[in-house]
Parts: sequence; structure tokens; C-alpha cells
Amino acid sequence: PPGQQFPFQRLHRWNCTSVLMGCTLGAWLSILWERLGDVAWRMYGHRVIVLTLSACFNSLLSLVESAVYGRQVAAQPIKDDPVMILGHPRTGTTLVFNLLGIDTASYVFPTTYLTTFPFTALTLRPVKGLVSSALPATRPMDNMELGLDMPQEDELGTTQLSGGVSLVMPIVFMTRCKEYFPYFTFEGTPPAHFERWRKGFELLLRKAALLAGGQGSRRMLLKSPMHTARVRLFGNMFPRASFIYIHRHPYEVFQSAANMAEKTYSLTYLDDPTNAQIQEFILSQFELLLNEYLAARDAVKDRLLEIRYEDFSKDPFEGVRGIYAHFGWPMPMRSELQAYCSTLRAYQKNEFCQLSVGLKGLVYARWRKAFDVFGYSP
Repeated sequence: PPGQQFPFQRLHRWNCTSVLMGCTLGAWLSILWERLGDVAWRMYGHRVIVLTLSACFNSLLSLVESAVYGRQVAAQPIKDDPVMILGHPRTGTTLVFNLLGIDTASYVFPTTYLTTFPFTALTLRPVKGLVSSALPATRPMDNMELGLDMPQEDELGTTQLSGGVSLVMPIVFMTRCKEYFPYFTFEGTPPAHFERWRKGFELLLRKAALLAGGQGSRRMLLKSPMHTARVRLFGNMFPRASFIYIHRHPYEVFQSAANMAEKTYSLTYLDDPTNAQIQEFILSQFELLLNEYLAARDAVKDRLLEIRYEDFSKDPFEGVRGIYAHFGWPMPMRSELQAYCSTLRAYQKNEFCQLSVGLKGLVYARWRKAFDVFGYSP
């Protein structure tokens, strides 16, 4: 209906920096073969060529990595006590992740470097500096710092290691996004698909530990918004996991999500979605994540902390201190955290145009449960 559609712009057509740039040829071809008929060849054919060439290079290096580091990687244990940060995209999960990631005495985590090159990260370490110099200083959708050694979403690496069994794939083939939605929980999916995802996920965790010099007594710190729908799954996989869920005013979430779709998703599209398809993905993803989380949170309530972005972002140091206090964790790197928080004072949040009356009405109608459950006024 008029006034209920966000006017997404098409940006970055000639960009070839994809979330699949680290795939091997086998992983890439399995994705491409399944979606060959969905590729917008005239618009993004050049991306397919670049991804195929990079996959060939990655395949050669991955053989070296498996031969040289395979036993070391396999020897890394997977502990049952990760700390998992949950929340819909654009609710502040990255802020919490980066802050907790300062505490390297307590945590290890997947980095931007590992999730970009999950097949070859160990082998490419001698030229890591060259990659770092080509990386932008901040993320394309906001002003958050971006660095190769900073914490990054594990699902970005698992997407590639699993050959596309992931909720990241809708930003590559948005026109088929609903076909990937079963991967939120894996309920009703073929067992072989879950096994591909699980093996990729566990391989990424093992490599993260090895790159950090071994996990030792430290806990794995993880953040991927799609894990918000996997509380039951991870509660069973990791009996001693701790969960931190952050929420934010739904109108701000929608504004920020639309901004991210415009500035970031367009970096990776291989198809040509309509504005309506992009908007429906944002709306339906939020609904699914919220419903699955609310259905599962009571099962882990003794291991769960819910926080409000509006409160947390006012004083991040106190916010983190509150997390440690809630769980009774020691806080060994307090001074380093305070120093990092002082740098956030200069951080400039994105400013968005006001949503139209029609869009506000649509968001409220679709996401009313979030308004009601978390006490936000429309």
C-alpha cells in the first residue's frame, strides 16, 4: 500500500566483496548449482566470475591448510560453556560483542579475519597485514570499528564452511529468502543439512581457538543474530552456555535494518530483489527470531540476561559491569575495558529520516509483540 514501502536504493553494483569470498570451489559450486537460475547475470555476472576465481585460489590453499594444520585443528576441544549474545540485527549485539571481546583473559572468539577466510585463515597468516590494509576502517552500514582481529559473527564463516547452509544466504539470494528460513532452527530440514552446518560451525570454533593460541580455561564468545532463534538448539548442544539478549525500540530497529539492507546487503546480492522482497525479509526475519526466542527463553532462564539497548548504550562500561555482576563472573580486564569505553564517547550514531505514518503503522502491526513484551511505546 502507498506509504508502507521503504524506498531502498540500489548501491554497489560493481562491488565484488562478498560474504562468500572465502569459499573453496566445492562449497561455491554447490551454492551456485542450486541457485543458477536465480542469478541476475546482466547485473551481477561479474561477481560470479570473481567468486569462481577466488574459490579456485582458496581451494589450493585449503589443501595446504588441511595438510599442515589439520591435526592441530582437530585436537582443539569444543567446550560446553560458550557465552552467546542474542538479538535481532541492529539491536546492539555488536556493541556488546566488541565490549566483552576486550576481555581476552576470559574469552576467545571468531574474528573478522577467520570468518572471511574460514578455509585458509591459518595458512594466510604471513600475508594477513596485506589484507588488513585493504579493509575499511568502519563497517559500511554504520560507524562501528572494523578490524581483522575484532570479534565477528561466526555464522559468516559457517556459511562458507557449510556450503551455504545458513541464514546469511538471503543477503545473496534475497528473492529466495524464505527457502532458507528453516535454517533458523533446522526443524524439518534434512539431517544432512544440519550436519553440514554443525560440522562447519564446530570447525570454525576449533580454528578460532587455535588462532587464539588455544582456548584453555577461557570461554568461547559468540554473536550471530540468527542464533536468537536457536536457543533450544544451543541449550542442548552447550549445557553450560550463558545467554545475553539485547532488545531495542522496534521503530529504530526497522530504520537501522533498512539502512543496513541498502548499504550492506547490496554488496553481496547475486539476484535482483524488489523493494517489497527486501522489506518483507526484514519484517518476517524479526518476527521469526522473536517468536522462537520467546518460546525458548524460559528453558534457559537461569542462564539468561535480557538487556535494553537504550540503557546499555548510555553507559557501556556500567552495562558490561552489570553483565559480569549478574552472572557472577570475575572482571580481570577492567582498566582495558574502561579505556575502550572512553573511545566510544566520540562515536557518532547513524541518523535516520522519520518513518512515514504508513511505515510506522506497518511495523507496529507486524512487530506489536515486541512493543508489548519489552514495554516500548508505539
